[in-house]
Amino acid sequence: MSWRASSSPAEPFDVAVLGGGINGAGIARDAAGRGLSVVLFEKDDLGGGTSANSTKLIHGGLRYLEHYEFRLVREALIEREILLGIAPHIIWPLRFVLPHHPGLRPAWLLRLGLFLYDHLGGRKALPATRRIDLTQSPLGAPLSPGHAIGFEYSDCWVEDSRLVLLNAKDAAERGASILPRMAVTSARREGALWHITAEAPHGQPAAFLARTLVNAAGPFVGEVQDGVMGSNQPARLRLVKGSHIVLPRLYDHDRAYIFQNADGRIIFTIPYERDFTLIGTTGQGATDGLRFVQFYFGLPIAMVILGVTIVPFLHGAKVYTAYEFLEKRFDAKTRSLTSFLFLLSRGMSCGTIIAAPSVVLSAIFGWDITWCVALIGIPTVVYTVLGGVQAVTWADVKQMVVIVGALLAIVVVLIMRMPVPLDNALEIAGATGRLRVFDFSFNLSETYTFWSGILGGTFLMLSYFGTDQSQVQRYLAAKSVGEARSSLLMSAYWKIPLQALILLIGVLVFLFYTFTPAPMLFNPQHSAQVQQQEPATFAALEARYSTAITQRTAAAREASADIDNGTKAATTSPKARPGA
Repeated sequence: MSWRASSSPAEPFDVAVLGGGINGAGIARDAAGRGLSVVLFEKDDLGGGTSANSTKLIHGGLRYLEHYEFRLVREALIEREILLGIAPHIIWPLRFVLPHHPGLRPAWLLRLGLFLYDHLGGRKALPATRRIDLTQSPLGAPLSPGHAIGFEYSDCWVEDSRLVLLNAKDAAERGASILPRMAVTSARREGALWHITAEAPHGQPAAFLARTLVNAAGPFVGEVQDGVMGSNQPARLRLVKGSHIVLPRLYDHDRAYIFQNADGRIIFTIPYERDFTLIGTTGQGATDGLRFVQFYFGLPIAMVILGVTIVPFLHGAKVYTAYEFLEKRFDAKTRSLTSFLFLLSRGMSCGTIIAAPSVVLSAIFGWDITWCVALIGIPTVVYTVLGGVQAVTWADVKQMVVIVGALLAIVVVLIMRMPVPLDNALEIAGATGRLRVFDFSFNLSETYTFWSGILGGTFLMLSYFGTDQSQVQRYLAAKSVGEARSSLLMSAYWKIPLQALILLIGVLVFLFYTFTPAPMLFNPQHSAQVQQQEPATFAALEARYSTAITQRTAAAREASADIDNGTKAATTSPKARPGA
């Protein structure tokens, strides 16, 4: 069996696959098995990237179940059973322990979910889920106190790089041309065919034709899209990143642990290559940039609806708070209960709002965060209680002036201190998708689109401005229905551009620290504390971080230089050259 193309490169292939990871090899195998002519290009070795540096788990079926993706869970588990049956020499059962602790879903609900997990995919070879007493079982020994019960369920561990090679081998046996260490330098669509240029190290470029091109380059899918394919169209790519830490073996048994947090995040520990334990997280979506502003597109619609419905209704009831209306409609007990619930929720949200600048003050001046919270919170409460609605209104006006002025000042400072020309930096930000504002697709997997902003944003803004007393109070205190409506519309006019400005600052901060080394920890007090407690570990991490940041900064500056050179080349005409 030869990995090389058996036919002339001039003959069109049905499918050309760029990337020799598990996705590329799997697609090549599937296509070849369907009778299509296939060529696969890999610039390095097969399975040499993500597919050789993964957690080595077959699927994240339980994680899919967490998001109610029942169809995806079923497909993943069925595929797992098939793989376990056809490749038992490289795939082994792996038992996971899910400890339960306060803050998670009730234990009975977790057990129900694991029951579905066991049966959705037609489990046959793997053991079923069982409940375990972590206080008595050796499986509870590595855990911190407070974990009384847990659940043990089945997954599978795979030799990922061997799985890639076996898929590629089978694809080749079915007629596919597998070309490792063959980097594609150009791929352009001309008519009905893709014209592909590829070359091996120290070799001559070779030309290929293909009817269909599959970009399976993994982390490099964006580079292939923009560079190799030369696409000017923004790709609908959703890049993900995960974090893995490899440590010396932490415990003696062969079980893996999965830890669920109340906010939905997952951390797992997995026995790794016999002598190590891998600690990792699931993938996290890359930064959305300006796309988040679409969330507020429903705000003007909500303001118009409230202005037509709620505002005249409450003004007609001649009340100044929503609680007065509840008392008139029901009784004083209802008013007291709703007031208490509002104060409770508002107290927690305001506590978070006060805590954020307190952290900043603590980091800048080195003060104790408790005193920073008191410094901000006490004057705010006193001012609000004594001044009432009028004081709050005037505070809003002054706040708006200060906030807008501060934001504009931040923009100016970031632009002036940007180490490269602003247009170069913005071009790089655009290439990463952070300047993309509008997404008119109907893709339900995308969080922020124009349509999710219109539909979801409208309902969320209706609930906030229509029921939250902190907002209702503002238009109930207006002299007339017209003034109340104007107040609501003013919120809509200001909110969208203000939010866009805030997001733009986020993009500029991202760009600034792309070209300028950022500290490992932005809180000097916290950094000094960690350095004092773990000096050796801190020094090692700081060295690794410094190396990574230096490489990223160098790459960013190189990209900026390439933009400059490209611009100069594009703007230089024959008439401008001396002697022309």
